[in-house]
Amino acid sequence: MSERLFALVALLLSLSVPAQAAQSETFLCQVFASERVELASPTTGVLESIAVERGDRVRVGQEIARLRSEIEEAELALAELKSRATANVDAKTASLAFSERRLARNADLVQRRMVAENDVDQMRTERDLARLELEAARQELLVAAADLNRVRASLALRQVRSPIDGIVTARNSAPGELVGNQPVAVIERTDPLYAEAALPVRLFGELSAGMSVHLQFETPAASPLDASLTLVDTFVEPTSDTFVVRATIPNRDNRIPAGIKCRMTLP
Repeated sequence: MSERLFALVALLLSLSVPAQAAQSETFLCQVFASERVELASPTTGVLESIAVERGDRVRVGQEIARLRSEIEEAELALAELKSRATANVDAKTASLAFSERRLARNADLVQRRMVAENDVDQMRTERDLARLELEAARQELLVAAADLNRVRASLALRQVRSPIDGIVTARNSAPGELVGNQPVAVIERTDPLYAEAALPVRLFGELSAGMSVHLQFETPAASPLDASLTLVDTFVEPTSDTFVVRATIPNRDNRIPAGIKCRMTLP
């Protein structure tokens, strides 16, 4: 059984309070972040800096940490230089233009057979070779552009960015440490939040997604509110004879902290 389900079952066993309104019951519930990300570096390296502290709010795409990247930056400078090196293409373009002009100037002499066939063949061959050399030079530029994209992608892997909007709930690393698979930081999405309760099996089949429930929170900063069930388990946990329901809570002002207990009144 997961830690979350253990917590919900413990709450259920500790209190199941009939509400004063007829045919309604109140159960203890727990508020959870709607998403939790243990943010790790996509590649192994030495941490150069970490830009957040515990409790900071972050946005999707925000840089959380950066690995040392001197080698990647040098490779990027070289790749950018190669991608801008058009001198070879310019030279091959000029060579092809010269070969075509040469053939054009001798076109009349060719028709009157005043130029030897061997000379004509040589001029055409030089033109064709100039075309091939120009195409090869252009291909080199395309390869340089692809290599530039590769180096940029490699450098991007040295930056650890948040995949979600949320709050930093743990910072696990410090500059100078070797990081890889272990999380650098933990980020939790707090808008929306989930309120989950473990209900007794006697209620199984009586609830469905979309039903409205009333929530009260164990903090004066959060006012009671109505929310809709967005998940109702289709199975029962056999060790506790309970199933879990979840209500989604909008939390744009972040008045409701994740982790607090609540009371869920069913209709």
